[in-house]
Amino acid sequence: MRDEAVVYDLPPAKEERPAANAARHATLYMVCSGLFGAIALSALFFGFFMRGSVGTLLAGGEPILRGSYLGVIVEVFRGSIPLPSADGASLLSVLPVFLYFAIYALAAVTLLSPVLSVLSFLRPRAAHFLCVLNGFLVLFLHGTLCVSGVLLGALRGELFSWRQLDLPSFTAAMLAFCVFAAMAIASRGSRGAASSLLLLFSATCVCAFIFPGTPLLHDLNLIAVGGDFWKRLFLGLLCIVMIANLILSVLRLEGRKGRNTDILRFSVQFAVALALAAVYMAETGAEEFFTDQLFASLFLLLSPLASLLFAAFVRTFSDGKKPREPAQASET
Repeated sequence: MRDEAVVYDLPPAKEERPAANAARHATLYMVCSGLFGAIALSALFFGFFMRGSVGTLLAGGEPILRGSYLGVIVEVFRGSIPLPSADGASLLSVLPVFLYFAIYALAAVTLLSPVLSVLSFLRPRAAHFLCVLNGFLVLFLHGTLCVSGVLLGALRGELFSWRQLDLPSFTAAMLAFCVFAAMAIASRGSRGAASSLLLLFSATCVCAFIFPGTPLLHDLNLIAVGGDFWKRLFLGLLCIVMIANLILSVLRLEGRKGRNTDILRFSVQFAVALALAAVYMAETGAEEFFTDQLFASLFLLLSPLASLLFAAFVRTFSDGKKPREPAQASET
């Protein structure tokens, strides 16, 4: 009796899986892209309901339309808010110029984001790319406005504690992060959740660095014009590493590999933060360094350490899960 041929379902080839996953989650990407567009448009009017500081810092007073981003954009375009002059190379004089041009970028992204949302619905095959691009633009821009506004308010000393937190940009950035995190978890499961947590750790370290009243801010303002060499060196290195880690953490929301890179980048950040803390403690003493804004000083060290330990845990846990091999045919 002739043996009958047995046909087994083989898993799709590796090069076919990204396309298959993109098609499977096309509806998810279209909905998320629409949410990003809604966030970008809604952020124009958040100032009607919550306190903003970026427009106040640029205009020297509350702009029109209750300080909403719509009012700031209108005043910048009609010339009511002139281009600030950068007197010197200090951060305090450069930041207003940066924020001024960031308002032009905000106007461009606010127009572009709804267009990308519509294109996501019209082109389902490109929905993944358009959605990710849309989310990156909204998250990066509003996150940058929020951090820059807090930093400028803290350096000027015009606003105290967290009163200089720009709530409209903070709210828009948090909403965009929530959409990104939900999309990452829905499409990648536990890997997406781990990447979202690493992004939160990276953002926490940035918040600790720019916290009002820390001894870092005064020296950060003078990093380009003078000061102690070792402080300038490690402050500059920490700024570069933090910004790079924050950007990489956002990009890693859609990345599928790079766990070793996560361990390396947070190891570097923790080492630089530890070295900077050692420089300050050698000059002023550990007690004085940690007395000035205790929580900010602790989080500056604990955030990259927690990120490093969590990245190592995820790497170890993922190595322990071996892929299941397809069943083999038994000879008869």
